Amino acid sequence: MNLPQSWILLSVFALALVACGDKSVSTIPSLPDFDDKTEAAVVATIRDHHEKLKADPSLTNLREYGKVLQAHRREQLALAVYKSCLDQKEDFESLYLSARILKRKTPEKARQFLERALKVRDDYAPAYLDLAEVLELSGEFGKALEAARKGQSLEPSALSHMTLGRILVAMKKYEEAVSELEIANR
Repeated sequence: MNLPQSWILLSVFALALVACGDKSVSTIPSLPDFDDKTEAAVVATIRDHHEKLKADPSLTNLREYGKVLQAHRREQLALAVYKSCLDQKEDFESLYLSARILKRKTPEKARQFLERALKVRDDYAPAYLDLAEVLELSGEFGKALEAARKGQSLEPSALSHMTLGRILVAMKKYEEAVSELEIANR
């Protein structure tokens, strides 16, 4: 093989690696506004993750920046970061974390994110319990019960029993509810 052909093959191989790898972020989101009451440790943590993202603008670092923002109650900015992640890739974690932020404020939107997340990964019990809660908030108790039972079948926990109990109370199935709530209490 002559030199020009090897360079062409090497270039094609390099492009293929880039196309298959972690995509680079096109726009680095801004830092949130901090006031003088914000704890110095919170500011430092958020800034550190922002700097890491600027140094390596990968989808993984973008999502991690969103998680840090969410953990430190910068939820609207975290949602924007997760949206940027989702613009690049249908990502379970970004869908699920977006739904966690939205579930109390806009349950219907949270439901859409959870249903999309469960299409990507259908073995994560907490997502089913969150879906059950969103459905319960919407008054869809039969579907909520179904989702809660699915979550419990994947990972029995005090939370899954409590969620089932709460939904059963709403459905006026008190005997079943008491049984589930007793298990949750134990």
